[in-house]
Amino acid sequence: MPGIAQWPIFKPIMFVMAEVLNFIFNTLQSIGIVNVALAVVFFSLFYQLLLLPLGIRSIVKESKTAEKKAELKRLEKEYKDSVDNPVLMAEYEKKQKEIQNKGKSKKGSGCLVLFIQIFIIMCMLNVLAYMNICVRVLSAMDETALSKAYYFMGLN
Repeated sequence: MPGIAQWPIFKPIMFVMAEVLNFIFNTLQSIGIVNVALAVVFFSLFYQLLLLPLGIRSIVKESKTAEKKAELKRLEKEYKDSVDNPVLMAEYEKKQKEIQNKGKSKKGSGCLVLFIQIFIIMCMLNVLAYMNICVRVLSAMDETALSKAYYFMGLN
Protein backbone atom coordinates (compact mmCIF):
# COMPACT_ATOMS: atom_id res chain seq x y z
CA MET A 1 0.00 0.00 0.00
CA PRO A 2 1.64 3.24 -1.08
CA GLY A 3 1.32 6.34 1.02
CA ILE A 4 2.11 7.39 4.54
CA ALA A 5 1.98 3.84 5.87
CA GLN A 6 5.32 3.16 4.21
CA TRP A 7 7.09 6.05 5.95
CA PRO A 8 9.23 4.69 8.79
CA ILE A 9 8.14 7.40 11.23
CA PHE A 10 4.45 6.47 10.89
CA LYS A 11 4.80 2.70 11.32
CA PRO A 12 5.36 2.56 15.10
CA ILE A 13 2.47 4.93 15.83
CA MET A 14 0.17 3.03 13.48
CA PHE A 15 1.22 -0.27 15.02
CA VAL A 16 0.36 1.00 18.51
CA MET A 17 -2.97 2.38 17.30
CA ALA A 18 -3.81 -0.89 15.54
CA GLU A 19 -2.99 -2.80 18.71
CA VAL A 20 -5.20 -0.45 20.75
CA LEU A 21 -8.04 -1.00 18.29
CA ASN A 22 -7.44 -4.75 18.48
CA PHE A 23 -7.44 -4.63 22.27
CA ILE A 24 -10.70 -2.67 22.35
CA PHE A 25 -12.37 -5.06 19.92
CA ASN A 26 -11.12 -8.14 21.81
CA THR A 27 -12.27 -6.70 25.13
CA LEU A 28 -15.74 -6.01 23.75
CA GLN A 29 -15.81 -9.45 22.18
CA SER A 30 -14.83 -11.10 25.47
CA ILE A 31 -17.77 -9.50 27.29
CA GLY A 32 -20.15 -10.59 24.57
CA ILE A 33 -20.41 -7.44 22.47
CA VAL A 34 -19.26 -8.12 18.92
CA ASN A 35 -19.76 -4.63 17.54
CA VAL A 36 -17.15 -2.97 15.37
CA ALA A 37 -18.90 0.41 15.53
CA LEU A 38 -18.66 0.43 19.32
CA ALA A 39 -14.97 -0.43 19.07
CA VAL A 40 -14.49 2.56 16.76
CA VAL A 41 -16.32 4.81 19.23
CA PHE A 42 -14.04 3.71 22.08
CA PHE A 43 -11.03 4.06 19.78
CA SER A 44 -12.12 7.62 18.99
CA LEU A 45 -12.38 8.35 22.72
CA PHE A 46 -8.84 7.01 23.14
CA TYR A 47 -7.70 9.26 20.32
CA GLN A 48 -9.38 12.30 21.90
CA LEU A 49 -7.73 11.55 25.24
CA LEU A 50 -4.40 11.24 23.45
CA LEU A 51 -4.76 14.70 21.91
CA LEU A 52 -6.31 16.41 24.94
CA PRO A 53 -3.05 17.79 26.39
CA LEU A 54 -2.09 19.25 23.03
CA GLY A 55 -5.52 20.83 22.63
CA ILE A 56 -5.39 22.41 26.06
CA ARG A 57 -1.96 23.83 25.32
CA SER A 58 -3.21 25.36 22.07
CA ILE A 59 -6.22 26.94 23.80
CA VAL A 60 -4.01 28.50 26.48
CA LYS A 61 -1.66 29.96 23.85
CA GLU A 62 -4.59 31.33 21.86
CA SER A 63 -6.03 33.05 24.93
CA LYS A 64 -2.65 34.65 25.73
CA THR A 65 -2.38 35.86 22.14
CA ALA A 66 -5.89 37.34 22.34
CA GLU A 67 -4.96 39.17 25.55
CA LYS A 68 -1.87 40.62 23.86
CA LYS A 69 -3.95 41.78 20.89
CA ALA A 70 -6.43 43.49 23.21
CA GLU A 71 -3.60 45.29 25.00
CA LEU A 72 -2.08 46.37 21.69
CA LYS A 73 -5.43 47.73 20.49
CA ARG A 74 -5.87 49.64 23.73
CA LEU A 75 -2.35 51.05 23.38
CA GLU A 76 -3.02 51.99 19.75
CA LYS A 77 -6.19 53.91 20.75
CA GLU A 78 -4.27 55.63 23.52
CA TYR A 79 -1.52 56.86 21.18
CA LYS A 80 -3.49 57.31 17.94
CA ASP A 81 -3.26 61.13 18.08
CA SER A 82 0.49 61.17 18.74
CA VAL A 83 1.64 60.44 15.18
CA ASP A 84 3.27 63.87 14.81
CA ASN A 85 5.10 63.79 18.15
CA PRO A 86 8.34 61.74 17.88
CA VAL A 87 8.74 61.46 21.67
CA LEU A 88 5.27 59.97 22.10
CA MET A 89 5.80 57.67 19.10
CA ALA A 90 9.03 56.37 20.63
CA GLU A 91 7.17 55.74 23.89
CA TYR A 92 4.38 53.99 21.98
CA GLU A 93 6.87 51.73 20.17
CA LYS A 94 8.64 50.92 23.44
CA LYS A 95 5.38 49.94 25.14
CA GLN A 96 4.35 47.96 22.08
CA LYS A 97 7.60 45.94 22.18
CA GLU A 98 7.15 45.33 25.91
CA ILE A 99 3.67 43.91 25.32
CA GLN A 100 4.87 41.73 22.45
CA ASN A 101 7.82 40.39 24.44
CA LYS A 102 5.72 39.70 27.55
CA GLY A 103 5.26 35.95 28.07
CA LYS A 104 8.11 35.10 25.71
CA SER A 105 5.98 32.92 23.46
CA LYS A 106 7.62 31.85 20.25
CA LYS A 107 5.70 32.40 17.06
CA GLY A 108 6.31 28.92 15.61
CA SER A 109 5.51 26.94 18.74
CA GLY A 110 1.79 26.77 17.93
CA CYS A 111 2.56 25.16 14.59
CA LEU A 112 4.46 22.33 16.24
CA VAL A 113 1.38 21.33 18.23
CA LEU A 114 -0.72 21.33 15.05
CA PHE A 115 1.82 19.21 13.18
CA ILE A 116 1.82 16.64 15.99
CA GLN A 117 -1.99 16.53 15.92
CA ILE A 118 -2.05 16.14 12.14
CA PHE A 119 0.57 13.38 12.39
CA ILE A 120 -1.56 11.44 14.89
CA ILE A 121 -4.74 12.03 12.83
CA MET A 122 -3.07 10.66 9.69
CA CYS A 123 -1.99 7.54 11.57
CA MET A 124 -5.44 7.04 13.07
CA LEU A 125 -7.20 7.46 9.73
CA ASN A 126 -4.89 4.95 8.09
CA VAL A 127 -5.59 2.42 10.84
CA LEU A 128 -9.35 3.02 10.53
CA ALA A 129 -9.20 2.70 6.75
CA TYR A 130 -7.87 -0.85 7.11
CA MET A 131 -9.77 -1.67 10.27
CA ASN A 132 -11.92 -4.25 8.51
CA ILE A 133 -8.81 -6.35 7.88
CA CYS A 134 -7.76 -6.15 11.53
CA VAL A 135 -11.20 -6.94 12.92
CA ARG A 136 -11.74 -9.93 10.63
CA VAL A 137 -8.32 -11.23 11.54
CA LEU A 138 -9.01 -10.74 15.22
CA SER A 139 -12.19 -12.73 15.15
CA ALA A 140 -10.36 -15.56 13.39
CA MET A 141 -7.28 -15.25 15.66
CA ASP A 142 -5.02 -16.62 12.94
CA GLU A 143 -1.38 -15.46 13.24
CA THR A 144 -0.65 -15.74 9.51
CA ALA A 145 -3.74 -13.70 8.69
CA LEU A 146 -2.73 -11.15 11.32
CA SER A 147 0.71 -10.79 9.75
CA LYS A 148 -0.94 -10.40 6.33
CA ALA A 149 -3.21 -7.68 7.68
CA TYR A 150 -0.27 -5.81 9.15
CA TYR A 151 1.57 -6.21 5.84
CA PHE A 152 -1.35 -4.61 3.97
CA MET A 153 -1.40 -1.79 6.49
CA GLY A 154 2.31 -1.28 5.96
CA LEU A 155 3.11 -2.25 9.55
CA ASN A 156 5.15 -5.39 8.86
